[in-house]
Amino acid sequence: MSILTISRPANGAHLPLEAPVSFVGTATGGVTRVVVTADEEFALGEAVVDPDGGWTLTRQFSVGAQRKITVTGFDAAGDAMETDALTIVLVPSTADCSTRVVLFSVTDGDTGKVTRVFKLPGTEALFFLSGMTICVDGSPNAYCPDDKGLDALKNARRKDGSLSPDVIVFGADDKPVIGENGCFISQTALQDATKSRTNPSRYVDAERIPFIVLPGIPKVGQNGLVPGDLAAVFHKVTQKLVFAICADVGPSDHIGEGSLFLAKELGFTKKQQNARTGGVDKGIFYVAFPGSRQSPRWSATRTPADIAHSASPLFEAWGGLTRLKSCFSDIG
Repeated sequence: MSILTISRPANGAHLPLEAPVSFVGTATGGVTRVVVTADEEFALGEAVVDPDGGWTLTRQFSVGAQRKITVTGFDAAGDAMETDALTIVLVPSTADCSTRVVLFSVTDGDTGKVTRVFKLPGTEALFFLSGMTICVDGSPNAYCPDDKGLDALKNARRKDGSLSPDVIVFGADDKPVIGENGCFISQTALQDATKSRTNPSRYVDAERIPFIVLPGIPKVGQNGLVPGDLAAVFHKVTQKLVFAICADVGPSDHIGEGSLFLAKELGFTKKQQNARTGGVDKGIFYVAFPGSRQSPRWSATRTPADIAHSASPLFEAWGGLTRLKSCFSDIG
């Protein structure tokens, strides 16, 4: 009977990106060599099993990320015998943010404030510093005919005063759909395609899920960021970090908007949580991860804990709080 194990590093280990990683293990029962791959796709190399049954392979990685490492053992005839696998997270050990480059800027249509969106060489994440307005789209209580919803009904209207089909769900009769609570069913760009268009659970509920709103400009998608991708959001005042999902698309002249649930988790005051008059005008740091979306992009059964479980390794691989606070100080 053959046995193959990876002894080091430990499963789930966070390792400095700049340092070589040594994979160490044992093999018995006729295994003569091992082949090591990353993410079931990239060959890292192979190692010969020594007479005592040990093997070692050292490799240098160039990009911070979570990586799945698989080791396959072969016998002298070249037949695969056993496999073992683990996950590591490669974290940039430097907190330096000075190498950042500006990808694009968004000028706010109301205040004229310019927010620059950055990226660090060798990483995929986009980050920016701004305030945060409150989004309640997707909530069953967002907009009501009597204008007693969480947000003002005017914010669900187009310039001509009619209700916007980009915000409110319309039925086959071209009339806005009213939910069981008497309010309009509001929608988000991110949707659960297994639910009907008139089912409120098709959309991402701003009262239940931490999400951010992407500005509706082509440069966002051109840099790989779309609804369904993940993000990390940090509040400078409360020092709270919350993982979120990109769930909606807003106007082209505004950046820095998050769900009501996100605002609560970040420690916003009751007054700041008000979608009509609240929000904060500064001190919110956003890091978004292009290509992090899952398939399907959204399911009504997904929870904040699920989002955090998927986003946390991405944030740590980017550099975590050490890098975030360095960039915050640098561009704040």
